[in-house]
Amino acid sequence: YVPGLNVRSTDLNAWIGLGQLEKLDWMVQRRQENHEHYRRLLGDRFYIQKYESYCQIASISFGLLADNVEQRRAIVSALVKKNIETRIFSAGNLGLHPFWYQRYGKASFPVADRIHYCGLFLPNHPTLLDSDVDFIARVVLDAAS
Repeated sequence: YVPGLNVRSTDLNAWIGLGQLEKLDWMVQRRQENHEHYRRLLGDRFYIQKYESYCQIASISFGLLADNVEQRRAIVSALVKKNIETRIFSAGNLGLHPFWYQRYGKASFPVADRIHYCGLFLPNHPTLLDSDVDFIARVVLDAAS
């Protein structure tokens, strides 16, 4: 890995994207509904990203911050045991990733470090039902207690 951008698209990407446009309104609506449902269930317990009420959320995942590294580990383990897709924040603090610090040295920033060590994602697929989000949130809450 090296720092930089590679934003070249292909004809295949364009063809797939055009096909996805037919489902765009439905996908955005469902992801927004799921996101709001997660927010209602988990927003009082965990730090989550804040946004204005007029904003439209179409995330592929719902991000939250565990209280600490151990709690994140417990939550992720519980989700994996229940076959629930999850992952830690993919970037966090880039200054703590080998591709960066091998070139420039380690860099520490309080907010980025917290995201790096405590952040995780929950699935937000448009086909998730309210009952699916309820189940996922219950697994998270049980593991966090």
